[in-house]
Amino acid sequence: MYYGKVTFKGEVIADSIYPALVDEDTWLAAQANLANDSAGTNTRRYLLSGILKCRYCLSPMKGNPSNQMYRCSTTYGGCGRLSVRIAQADRWIVWAALDWARSSRTTLPAPKRDYKAEEASLRAERAKWQEGYRAGLYTLAEAQGPIRELDAKIKAVAKEAVKSKPRMNAVTKRLLDYQKMNLAQKRAFISEQITDVVVGPALSRGNQPFNPARFEVHYTDGSIVTLSRDLDPEDM
Repeated sequence: MYYGKVTFKGEVIADSIYPALVDEDTWLAAQANLANDSAGTNTRRYLLSGILKCRYCLSPMKGNPSNQMYRCSTTYGGCGRLSVRIAQADRWIVWAALDWARSSRTTLPAPKRDYKAEEASLRAERAKWQEGYRAGLYTLAEAQGPIRELDAKIKAVAKEAVKSKPRMNAVTKRLLDYQKMNLAQKRAFISEQITDVVVGPALSRGNQPFNPARFEVHYTDGSIVTLSRDLDPEDM
């Protein structure tokens, strides 16, 4: 659709000499619909399509198969000024999501409890009651109650000891299974940790290593973190 404006790099710079076919509001609504419709095909093919946002115009960035880049595309209403390699973006943002999932679910360990010592103490007390009964110090009626109570305590301590042993919970298992997930599952997992990622202009020059500081990660709890070279995505 043509709305009578001349644009350059996503910005309107002048009115056209040709009459508009539609008004500006109709044109903007159509661009928004195009961007939303495009998410269907792109999101099925690229991990971060729609999650990455251009810093200049905040439009969703789309995967481009011809050059393996996520791009802010003028085709879908963006300014067209930013792009980032798919491999680099996927590597760093997946690391950010996994690291956030680990840290946000980390709890302080409970004070260590010596279950073996507790059980041994209870069994020793039980043995004293048995020995006292055998020696005639207690009647059967006198010894039965305390012994049954101690048996119940011994059983309870044994159960608590089993529960306290380290085990793989659902969250840990999911993190370890990330690489086995399909694309839709991976996108859902990332979206549980991250609402979007604002991508800034390239910071590296020449042969310098990729600088992840161009990624501003917005987490689901409202936190905003700019990634750093000090972080290590190889720790995933």
